[in-house]
Amino acid sequence: MVTTKELETRMDSYEKIVSNLQESMQNSFEMMQKSIEGLMVSIATQHKGPKIATKDENHSGTHEPIVSVVDRAQIPFPSFDGSNYREWKAKSEQFFKLEGTLEEQRIRLLLLSMDGKAFAWQRHYMLNMNNKHKTWQ
Repeated sequence: MVTTKELETRMDSYEKIVSNLQESMQNSFEMMQKSIEGLMVSIATQHKGPKIATKDENHSGTHEPIVSVVDRAQIPFPSFDGSNYREWKAKSEQFFKLEGTLEEQRIRLLLLSMDGKAFAWQRHYMLNMNNKHKTWQ
């Protein structure tokens, strides 16, 4: 039989493990974020064309065109064939965030991203929606 003291010791041990994992994940996240920022700066300095837009920059009135990260990296909108919905949705939402896609434009990208069975379902669904308002959600 396990005593209360043994349970407390185990619990303390598990709490330390969870705390260490959280700290490790936070450190990894921060390192990835710095790497991405470094890559963006590297891309911007290697190309003498339009600069990459970031959410923290203010347009200073220069006539320099701003190109999104998505355009610069040539990232296509993810296609969906009916499998792995959660992965597709997560990638799509990341795309929208990077690109700053407006809500009303998202549905248009959604319609173009469908393949195979997903396209057949989507086409049938959209035809039967008539003039009802369609949103990304």
